[in-house]
Amino acid sequence: MKKTLLSISLMAMSAPTFAIQNGTPESPANFPSLVTMNCTGTIIAGNWVMTAKHCNEQSVTLVGAKGQNGASTVAITKQEKHGDADFALWQLSDIPQVDKSLFLSTESVTNDKEQIFNIYGFGQTGTNLNSAQYQIHGNYNSPEILDLDPITDGRGVPGDSGGPIVNSNKKVIAFTTGGNAETDGKVASVRMTYVSDFILSTINAWHHPTIGSVAAGQSTTIEVQSLHANPVTDTAFRTGDIEIDVANSSCMTGQVQPFDICTYTVSSKNGYEGVLTLEDGHTVTFNKGKSEIITPPTPEPAPDSSGGGALGFLGLLGLGLVTLRRQFAR
Repeated sequence: MKKTLLSISLMAMSAPTFAIQNGTPESPANFPSLVTMNCTGTIIAGNWVMTAKHCNEQSVTLVGAKGQNGASTVAITKQEKHGDADFALWQLSDIPQVDKSLFLSTESVTNDKEQIFNIYGFGQTGTNLNSAQYQIHGNYNSPEILDLDPITDGRGVPGDSGGPIVNSNKKVIAFTTGGNAETDGKVASVRMTYVSDFILSTINAWHHPTIGSVAAGQSTTIEVQSLHANPVTDTAFRTGDIEIDVANSSCMTGQVQPFDICTYTVSSKNGYEGVLTLEDGHTVTFNKGKSEIITPPTPEPAPDSSGGGALGFLGLLGLGLVTLRRQFAR
């Protein structure tokens, strides 16, 4: 009997917990900034990850993105933890190649029960990303905590901690701090507005995709968000096969306030690699690795070595005979 109870306990402990139980499967390629460990996190500002403070890890796993050298696991070099909220920022040893970013919203979320939010998380299943729809729970009003109830069969589980809560405008308004699929599925979360000053003082940089593409003879527009502690003015410059369309780049028309989102429009002449540098350490590489293929010139055909050699030999032989005749003539 004791062995049976022990076996059941071990099975329960080792059983996998599904990412947002009964949630909607999502393609990680559509959310390359989301990372997994025993929790869920979101890459911001190049090499920072937002997640829950109670998650303690040494590395994160990239699912929809890759590191600069193709690695899928990136080490954590620094952990900055909020003073009282269950929220932390982790700095990574590498800058992942991310072509889409989730931007942050400082919108004040009210108790309007008609609002619907999407929660994203990997749960404890590694690379399986799911989502679920939630709405405001009751009339609970807190500057820090946002309580949400599920409106679908999807249920948050502990491994979803740190996952982003996204509004209808595709902006992050809160971060999951815990879920319980076995009960009512309600999740607790930290409001973005409560940790916004902490984010700005820690990051103080641009939040942006790190790679992009633009076809030869075409242009493309990217969005970036200021996570600077103070208003900033544009200092961007380009190198390689891109040009900045200043007239259609809103980031270049005046001061950008904290959490504002602005745009850069760039064009490419040949579709080769070009780099947009927003500031020191923050770049967007377009058409990464693409360069002009240089075909080496076709070498001139070498003279017929056999003919040339024979001619040279006969010439030397003739010269030698002439010299001998002169000597005999003397």
